[in-house]
Amino acid sequence: MKRKILQFEDGYLKEADKEIGSEQQLKTKKRNTTKIIVMVSGIGFQIAIPLIIGVVLGKYIDTKVSTYPKYTLMLLGVGFFVSISALVHIIRLLDKE
Repeated sequence: MKRKILQFEDGYLKEADKEIGSEQQLKTKKRNTTKIIVMVSGIGFQIAIPLIIGVVLGKYIDTKVSTYPKYTLMLLGVGFFVSISALVHIIRLLDKE
């Protein structure tokens, strides 16, 4: 299947034909690109949400038990670990593709 594309040659844009794969290959490539965009766009949430939950839950426990920085810091560390492990998981999935 051929498509017309614009190429930059000798300081000018020129029209050229480019051989591309079948429609099925194009659909598969488009699906993979969409999947990657969705995965990458969720990285911010996967980092922020565990940290926020850790701090809020730690603060709540600290007010109930009267040990202010102890559980907040401990659960912040747990949230950090969960965030980093989620990030590593996404990077491994992206590396496979």
